[in-house]
Amino acid sequence: MDTGARVTEADCRVASNLSKQCVWSPGGAVALAPLSSRVALRGTPNAPPTKGHERAGGGTLLGIKVLGAFLGDVGWCSAQLVKRVRIALEPLDGIIQLRDAPSLDIAQQAQHCLMRYCSNTTLVYFLRTMPPSMTIEAAQEHDRLIASAFHRIVGSEAGSPAQCERALRQARLPVKLGGLGLTSMAAIRRAAWVGTWALVWTPLRQLHAPFRAVDITAESAADFQQLSIFTELQDAHSTLLDDYDYVARTYEQYDRQVFDYCKEGLAHFRFHPDGLPDRDTLLPLACFDSGSEHLQSAQRRYSQIIHHAAWLGFWNALQLPGVARREAVRFIAVSQYQAGAFLTRSFHKECLE
Repeated sequence: MDTGARVTEADCRVASNLSKQCVWSPGGAVALAPLSSRVALRGTPNAPPTKGHERAGGGTLLGIKVLGAFLGDVGWCSAQLVKRVRIALEPLDGIIQLRDAPSLDIAQQAQHCLMRYCSNTTLVYFLRTMPPSMTIEAAQEHDRLIASAFHRIVGSEAGSPAQCERALRQARLPVKLGGLGLTSMAAIRRAAWVGTWALVWTPLRQLHAPFRAVDITAESAADFQQLSIFTELQDAHSTLLDDYDYVARTYEQYDRQVFDYCKEGLAHFRFHPDGLPDRDTLLPLACFDSGSEHLQSAQRRYSQIIHHAAWLGFWNALQLPGVARREAVRFIAVSQYQAGAFLTRSFHKECLE
């Protein structure tokens, strides 16, 4: 840290704010013992205790903030992220209160656009920079707040619990799949984590030699303990491929089995949306350092697996007893190509003014 402060000041004429410096190590006070004399540096063993970090013991910290994300104890990082979610989504109250003007009736579309493009995307960065075990509680809180705002905007709170649940499930789907694009953050955590490592593993190994000896595919054994960030990567990648295989098999069955014939005698097959990525674009972890073009935009591909699995799950739910057939018919209708294009149309500048 001292070297970095000197270099940036000498080369860039940028002075570091040393009062904000702090340190954390997974090894705790033992690993930070060489810094014991630096009592003015937050996080060192003999530094004054920091409020909220008493559980760490002495002057050490439970975690720190690095480039906006939280690094450290799982419980502490999770709690900090939950707090941030609540603060970031406070503007939802203002969005809910938007109303049409006498000569302008776009309030509800404006509400949906603000929720979809602004509010609902605030957690994505953290899903990509923090492992799934640290983001689950924040993602669930995020989804809860978005769901509450959605129900208040569309008035679905007047429906039965089952109807509200189905409305939310459909709203969570992408617009191209018949939804409103209010993606569940809890659902895409796995895709975000896999997408991050697909994108950064090649340059990390190129820029820092010690990473070249790390095997992200290795599993823990009696004589080896894999890092938790990589075990979570392995689990996320494996379960996503399982989901892909299920969706792909089901779609293939739909495409193979005739559903009915028209009066002209032409065969018709069950509908399913397009967009499921090709299997060969979903690279194994062993190829994450290959520099393949398929490593780019990997999160988008893996997210498509989750979206199509959710579409299929919702479609199956609409076949259950007690669900009106018209709901299934309407769902298939809005899942057609460009059916939801009106939801994403741009506002004219004069409308926004």
